Amino acid sequence: MLKWIVVLSNLNLNLFKSFVAVYESKSYSRAAELLHTVPSSVSYNVKELERQLDVKLFIAHTRGVDPTREADELYNHVFSGLGALLNAENLARSFRGLEKGTVRVGCSSIISNFFLAGFFMEFSDKFPKIKFEFFGDSKHGYFYSLAKRDIDLMLTFSSSINPKMPNYKTVELMKIENCFFVSKKFAEEHNLSDSIPLGKLLTLPLVLLSKQLGTIRKLEEVLEVELEPIVEAPTTELMLSLVLNGRGVGYGAEEFISMHEQSIVKIKIENVALPYTAIECSYSEEVINRPAQEFITYLIDFCKNKFGKTASRILKSGIDKLNEPSDDTKTG
Repeated sequence: MLKWIVVLSNLNLNLFKSFVAVYESKSYSRAAELLHTVPSSVSYNVKELERQLDVKLFIAHTRGVDPTREADELYNHVFSGLGALLNAENLARSFRGLEKGTVRVGCSSIISNFFLAGFFMEFSDKFPKIKFEFFGDSKHGYFYSLAKRDIDLMLTFSSSINPKMPNYKTVELMKIENCFFVSKKFAEEHNLSDSIPLGKLLTLPLVLLSKQLGTIRKLEEVLEVELEPIVEAPTTELMLSLVLNGRGVGYGAEEFISMHEQSIVKIKIENVALPYTAIECSYSEEVINRPAQEFITYLIDFCKNKFGKTASRILKSGIDKLNEPSDDTKTG
């Protein structure tokens, strides 16, 4: 097989096109018309193919040419081969034109439900033939899947690229404001207003996301205290459910709890600016496919238009140092 690959690599596809045209038309002039060229060019290609293959392909006569037995055998193989190449070329064009392809996305259910659903509908309307596969995992699991090329990109909250993965990039898509919140029943039972001092917060039962997810660690840095929740929930959905049932004080993105605003009271902490949460997109610049590239481009534009936030700011690229935070980041 390797021998034939070496041989074919030295042959020009145009030589075979000329051969097929002459074989089927039995004439250099008619072959030239089919190929939109001149007879001398077709004749040159055929003679060059004969030279490289070291075989006689056509016998000339006054009415045109007749194929040799070798030409008959070669034609059967070349015709099927050109058909396969044509199919491959058409397939490649369909990838380039986004008429075919798959985008594999790693993201949590809360991101897919709140953030991705609307964008996905817009993108699918524009590129209806693109197939999507969504994977749920932990942040570390997504990085592992990226490294194995099991997914094309991941959407996470305020991630950080492993410095041992130098060819991966993270783009901030949007910033989300956070808040503490409780059920209305809990607020009444504990006589809570919409603004309380930090000391009061620390006396209340806290129902927070797992510290392994990173969101609470960032909050602890801002508050300069170590929080001791009675529950560390693995997902926002579970935390929200527990808060709605009066188990304690939750913490998370305002947008995610807005659908329950009639049942929830937002709590501000006096003299404290809570950190924001960023939704970020990470991917490999080296191996990302065309549909996924287009997906990311449209996703960035979608975030700019819908949320009015600065999107596409490169946060991390491989082992490069983080960009200096912008003014709106510092105050977010």
